[in-house]
Parts: sequence; C-alpha cells; structure tokens
Amino acid sequence: MTRPEPGPGVGGGSTGQTGVTEIPSGDDTSVRHRQGEAAIVRLAVEVIRARWVIPILTRLCVEPTPFNQLRRELEVSSKVLTGALRAMERDGLVARTPPDHAGGTGSYSLTASSAALQPALRALLEWARTNGNDIEQSRIRYDETARDRGRVKGTGDAVLVAWGAAAGTYPMVTPVPDE
Repeated sequence: MTRPEPGPGVGGGSTGQTGVTEIPSGDDTSVRHRQGEAAIVRLAVEVIRARWVIPILTRLCVEPTPFNQLRRELEVSSKVLTGALRAMERDGLVARTPPDHAGGTGSYSLTASSAALQPALRALLEWARTNGNDIEQSRIRYDETARDRGRVKGTGDAVLVAWGAAAGTYPMVTPVPDE
C-alpha cells in the first residue's frame, strides 16, 4: 500500500477519498482512524480513566512492585487488582515479571509506553491542583441553579470535593443534600 502525500493533520497524515485519516507513528507503521485526532485522544482517555490505572501507574513510577505489595498499598482486593493489572497489561501499560520461586506472585513495572505517559499525568495533576476548586464551585453553582429550574430531582446529587487533597489521591465524591 502506498502512503498518501503528506497533508494536514497529525504527523503529516492526510485524508483520502474515503475520509480515513492516516496517522504515521514513530515506527513507521500507520494507524487508521475515521475521526483522526479525536479518536486517538478518546482512546488514550479511555485507557487511563479506568478506576485503578492512575494509582497503579503512580506507584509503579517509583519502582517495580510485587502484586501483594501493590494490593496492600492501594488497599484493593486481589480480584479488583488482578482485573486492573490484566487490562493494563493488555493495553501495554504494565509488564509482569513472573515469580522467581514457586508460590510467589509476579511483580509489575512500567512499560516504555506508560513511562512516556508520566509527564502528561504530572501536567494533569498540576492542572487539577490549579483548577480543581473552580470546577467544584462551578458544579455547585450549576447544581443549585439546575435544582431551581427543576432539572435536578431526588437526593444525593454528587459533586466532587476535596480537590486540595494530597498529591496522588482522588477527589472524594460526596452527596449534596436536598434543601
């Protein structure tokens, strides 16, 4: 297959007559997407938005870690951690080193792909620290006006709070009581 001439888009990709955008990657292979850049960003967000991905990556950024140590430090069940690690291994975010003795558990480490993600995660953390309180206040204002307009019904509308929590922790979700 011949490559189309470079044109607008990521990495000189172009849109042919079919409307498919070809986006070359670093190893000179191409990924084809019908919606180009938006599809790639959507895939990246889908991968990192899973419940345990960011805490696991944050921990593995320090050093490779055995399964049981990860489980204890993250305070998560074996079943949940196993599922998260398998999904992350499938996505190429973690590598598993088999146990060195019978009955042991393997250890997990970052891959080149997830190590390359670390600057983006640090930037996202900095953005959350800078903008988290504004987001929280905006949600509160919106929920109050939406409630007044009858758009929000029932109890327990959730808003994110505690953006000022220590680095590496998730905001906690707490219910907003009806007045």
